[in-house]
Parts: sequence; C-alpha cells; structure tokens
Amino acid sequence: MARESFDPYRVLGLPVGANQREIRRRYRQLARKLHPDVRLESEKAHDQFIELRRAYEMLMDDTMRARLEEQLLEAPAEDITVVDDFDVELAQAQDLVERGYYVEAKGQCADLLRARPAEPRIFDLLARVYDIEGNDLLQKRMEQEAERLRAPAERPPAARVSHVGYRDIYQAEPIRKRPLVLATGALAVAGCVLAVRLGSGEPVISEFSLTEIAAGIAAALIGAFCAVAGGLLGSFDEEIGGMVSDSRGVTAPMWLYLMTAGVVSVGLALIFYLIFTLLESGFSRDVMGFFAGVIALTFAMAWAHAGALVLVLLFGANLVFLSALIGWALGSPLRPGQWWQK
Repeated sequence: MARESFDPYRVLGLPVGANQREIRRRYRQLARKLHPDVRLESEKAHDQFIELRRAYEMLMDDTMRARLEEQLLEAPAEDITVVDDFDVELAQAQDLVERGYYVEAKGQCADLLRARPAEPRIFDLLARVYDIEGNDLLQKRMEQEAERLRAPAERPPAARVSHVGYRDIYQAEPIRKRPLVLATGALAVAGCVLAVRLGSGEPVISEFSLTEIAAGIAAALIGAFCAVAGGLLGSFDEEIGGMVSDSRGVTAPMWLYLMTAGVVSVGLALIFYLIFTLLESGFSRDVMGFFAGVIALTFAMAWAHAGALVLVLLFGANLVFLSALIGWALGSPLRPGQWWQK
C-alpha cells in the first residue's frame, strides 16, 4: 500500500490540543512563507505546500482532530498514515473481503483508519468481516462506532480530550508572564505620564512641547515592547502580520494597512481591523487589547496634559498608536515561548 508517515501537528508546528483558531492562523502564517510563488527557487516548494494544506484540512475537521488528539496523547510515539488515494484503497479492501482475504482486508483497514480515523465506511467494512468470522462482539462494536461517526453532532462535549496530558514532544511551553519585564514597562509608562504632567517648555507643535511629544512616544514604545516581551501580547507577525488583499488584488501585511489608517485616526485603524477579521482572519483578543491599551494611554496623556483633552485624543492618539506598533514589532522576538509562538 502506498503510504507515508505523516503528522499534521509537526507539519504545522503546533502542539496537540491546538484549537481551530490557532490552526487557521498558523496555516495562514506558513502558507505565506511556503507558497510556491514565493519560493520559486525551491524544487520542493510545491510538495511542501501540498503537505501543509493536507495537515490543515486534517486538523480543521473537528472529529478527525479529536481522534488524532486521543491517538497522539495516549500513544507513546505512533505515526499517522496518510494514503495516496483513500477511495481506491478502500475499494481494494472491499475486494479483499469479497475474495475471502479477511486478514489482509483487516490490515488494510487498519492503515486506512490511521489515515482517516473518522471514516464510518471503514467500520462498516470491519463489521462485515467480523460478521463473516462469527465475532458478534466486535461486529457490534464496529457497527456502533460507524453509527456514532455518522452523527458527530450528537457527540457530547465531554468527549473532547483534555489538554492537560500533552506529550512532551508536542508540548508548547506555556506562555509564562515575566513580571519583572511587565513591571518595568508599567513604571516606564507611569514615569512618562508624570513627565508630561510636570513637564514644561515652549510648544513646538500646536500646544505640545518637545518634552511632552517625546514622553508620549516613549510611553507607547516602551509599554508595547515590554507588554510583548513580558508575554502579555501575542506575536506581532502572527497577530497582525497576515497578508491582506484589496479590491485591486494588491497584497500587503495587515500591519501596513493599520499603520496607514493610524496616521489618519486610531478609530479608522480599528474599523480596518474589524473588517479584516470578517474577511481574512479570526478575531484576536490580543489585538483588541492592544487597541484598548493605546486608547487608555491616550486618555492618561490627555489627563497629564490638562486642558487639551480633545486635541490629545484627535492627534496624540495617532502618535501613540504608531509608536506602540513599532514597540510591538521590536519586542516580539523577545517574547517567551517556542519558535512558532514568537
């Protein structure tokens, strides 16, 4: 039988137990880097991209993903088998049964199950084999399994595998917060706000002095840098590095669109992001937390600059937002976690 050892979690660089949102985001991140149109010099690019797509399709199926989790978490180091043409090889197994080669048929069914563990037709065929062999107990179990797989909606949520028992080989290190880094960032931001509150100087842009402008930039830059380096924010590339296409087919990373919109208004950048979540990617609490942090810092700066609330909110927020984006990008390589979590 033509088959190959295949592990979708290894292909995507994800821990066992990753949810659909994590799988989708990781696939899009790798697809941008591994697409054959991007890697024209690589002879293996096409095959690697097909492998990536195969891993994604396997893990996006809820039932199959649950079976794979059970298999990988409970087995010591079991391989997943993927057949080249499932329907053809299933027909071969059925032909073996017709010709009376029951042992060979059961062996082929075992390979097919490792390739597609949630396929009820395999269990139907096994039930038929056990019926012929007179094994009523196994026949009944195979029939029950086939019926259960035909009605995945009836599967209780409790049947999902707990994430507590990750195998070490797949275990992603928990994103452990770095309190010292986070505290340093909070103190730096508080110091910048206090500097604006106590600062003085001749206005150079509208009502803002050079000290106040520098403090606002530093607070956003250092705050975002420490937030991601301390494990509070997700990876810059993973959260807002996805490629987005406009109506003309022009493709650019999401952060570039957000930065361009942020020059005009933070509100416009937020609207852009919400549109992207509907059209291109999943919603991210980290990105929304980033926007909330920018708005909170802007209000703090407005309070510190007493008397210019509207002016700060209209123009200072843009500067804070752009500076925070830069800080987020600079801090991402220092974020705790495995390479795929950076």
